[in-house]
Amino acid sequence: MESQRKVASYEFSTKAVRDFIIELVQRETHNRFLPLLAKVHSEGSVVDIQDLLLRFGFDNICLLGFGVDMGCLESSLPEIEFAHTFDEATRLTLKRFLWPIYVLPFLDFLARFGIGTNSKLRNMVKVVDRFAQSVIEKRRQELKLRTAHEESGELASKFSRGYSDLLSRFIQHDEETRGRNSVNAAAAMSDKYLRDIMLNFVLAGRDTSSVALTWFFWLLDQHPEVEKKMVEEVRSIRKARKASLQEHELSQKVVEGFTYEELREMHYVQAAITELMRLYPPVPADTKTAITDDYLPDGTFVQSGDRVSRILSSTRFFQAGPRICLGKEMAYTQMKYLVASILSSPYRFQLLPQPSPKFEISLTLKMKGGLMSTVRKDSCPGFDKVLRTSMRLNGEMAGPEELGLIASLKQKRAHPSWPGQETVESVTMG
Repeated sequence: MESQRKVASYEFSTKAVRDFIIELVQRETHNRFLPLLAKVHSEGSVVDIQDLLLRFGFDNICLLGFGVDMGCLESSLPEIEFAHTFDEATRLTLKRFLWPIYVLPFLDFLARFGIGTNSKLRNMVKVVDRFAQSVIEKRRQELKLRTAHEESGELASKFSRGYSDLLSRFIQHDEETRGRNSVNAAAAMSDKYLRDIMLNFVLAGRDTSSVALTWFFWLLDQHPEVEKKMVEEVRSIRKARKASLQEHELSQKVVEGFTYEELREMHYVQAAITELMRLYPPVPADTKTAITDDYLPDGTFVQSGDRVSRILSSTRFFQAGPRICLGKEMAYTQMKYLVASILSSPYRFQLLPQPSPKFEISLTLKMKGGLMSTVRKDSCPGFDKVLRTSMRLNGEMAGPEELGLIASLKQKRAHPSWPGQETVESVTMG
């Protein structure tokens, strides 16, 4: 059986997965994130930017990883059991590394009686496993049903698009591989193996981008000159698209967010995000230890238990080579898309006065206590229409709640004395 990394590396490089990533982040941004900012602005409420971004990241990675919409970023900001349990299980796992090693046997002993953090961790792992198992079983059944329809020549419309999530692609890849080679017939990917793949993707892709963007918006608040340059870059890309489209295409195409090619042209946005990750790396520590004796390519002996350190410098390359992060391009795509979409909208985070943020001890570089903010709305003619059209194109026509929100925003703009106007800067986004 091919390694998980090799299969994943291939899948991430396919155009189908790349297009699927764009589709997911587009839907999540225009159907949920931007309307949520509109709601926060309309209500004049305070929101935790880090929490919003974590929800955004969790929805995206679950849709990409196994095709399930968790709905974390719904307007009510619900608490999702799987998301909460996954977070707690991760936190308790990290806690084990902080305990003195001689305490661990005692914690395991207490767990036998249902006492202590280890017992709690085991219960949470069971919840996560049940969820993962149910998704895997359902997806196997759906794929079998789809295959049966294809073979009978009666492929129903609900199956016509197939499945683009990574779990489905792993299952399909496994079946195709075994179909070509009968020797591998008994080497099917087990449900446990698929579960580990799912959870690995969620763990790797959930917090990293979200945490990076939290620090990004904190830094952006302190550097308006950087924001101005990014706005100009995004605006120029939109302007180039408008110039290349025929008039009859403009009304539909202009609201569809950004294409993969357009994101690649956002060099300044990418540079700003990259510099952010140099200053505040989403994963600040990578503790790898040799489990057996080995030799490095230059002949250096590495003993079991050794941790090989290296000296970093400001000019040394990073994130390159055969062990590069598989989701690097996916993460850049998600971050650039969301940043560009916010910059091309009238909504801006207005951070509340607070002391310099501190780090939270976790697997990622979370901001302790979150990043509290209100949302202001600058001048952006026609954005309400663009937002509604985008929602309709993505399959979620604006309902009464959204229409009422848009009407209230228009009414507030018609009265110069609406609360908070004195904080709004006169910026035309074009």
